[in-house]
This record gives sequence, C-alpha cells and structure tokens, in this order.
Amino acid sequence: DVSKYTNELDQKIEKKREDLTYVKALEITYQGYLRSTMEHQHCPLCKRGFEGADNQQQKFEDQLRDSSRELPATIEALEKDLQVFSDRKRNYSQKLIETWQLLRTSLSKIPDTTADIS
Repeated sequence: DVSKYTNELDQKIEKKREDLTYVKALEITYQGYLRSTMEHQHCPLCKRGFEGADNQQQKFEDQLRDSSRELPATIEALEKDLQVFSDRKRNYSQKLIETWQLLRTSLSKIPDTTADIS
C-alpha cells in the first residue's frame, strides 16, 4: 500500500530528526557544563563548589568528556540514516509521479469507445 509505505518513511524520518535534535542538544549541554565548570569551579547545575583533595572537579570534568566523546559519531550516524530515509522517500515519490504520468499518457492513447456503444 502506497500510503502505508510513505507514512512509515515519514515516521522514520521524524524519529531520526528527533533523535538527532536530542543528541545535538546533549552535546551542546555537555560542552556548556564543561566550560562552566572549568571557568567557575562549581557544578553548573546546583552551583555547589568542588571541595576536597579527591579531585571532584577533575572527575566531574572527565565524566563530562567521557559522556560526550561518542556523541559526534552518533550524530554522524543519525545524519546518515536521516539522509538514507529522505533519499528513499524522494526516490519513491519520484517513481510514483513517473508511474502516474505514464499511466495517464497510456490511458489517453486508448480510444474512447463509449460513443460507439450507443
């Protein structure tokens, strides 16, 4: 079914866009947290200072770096998937248009025999 297939593609495209938006926002958030932590020496969320000799700030910064390390690859994969689904939909739509035009042209070449029947 044509509409079912195009709806499925639309849903996949929308899901990839949502995922991509989420991951990009996460990357920006982690970068902002890291920058703020390094600049102000406190947690960017609760504003609690890092205390003690156990390098809490360094551990927090490392955790932010670790959490954001894989995000560029995830973004790239999502962008690639989004492009694949978008291309698939565009190609499918183009084939539908071409098929419809061919059908219309073919039907116009069939002689109208309804006048001969009466």
